[in-house]
Amino acid sequence: MGDTLLARQWTYATDNGESAYGTRRDRFNAWGLGVQHFLDVGAPGSGNRLVEGGGLRGLGHLGDAYGLDGTFAFDPQRRDGIIFLAGGTGFDPETDRGRYSGFNRYEERILTAVHRHVLRGD
Repeated sequence: MGDTLLARQWTYATDNGESAYGTRRDRFNAWGLGVQHFLDVGAPGSGNRLVEGGGLRGLGHLGDAYGLDGTFAFDPQRRDGIIFLAGGTGFDPETDRGRYSGFNRYEERILTAVHRHVLRGD
């Protein structure tokens, strides 16, 4: 059951759906059964790259609603991952777009810091 739930069911191609979900940021590139697949795809202001420099792929879900931004991403092989929730940014996030992904810049900094200092121990 777990393997079926986590297996990729859909991968974005130009003719089979939308990867931007109305945001034009292309953060949704692959999904399982309700589980987003983070493919480490990134460009300034676009894509689902989780950490600066890339190299972290995972499964999980984004949370973007009513002032809350969050990410849950885990690597089932390594049995680790990242969870963060942030609310009340106090500014218009559109003015602080990501440098290497479709995340806001503050989200990129949080994800990269957790990855480097907690998961990798740098």
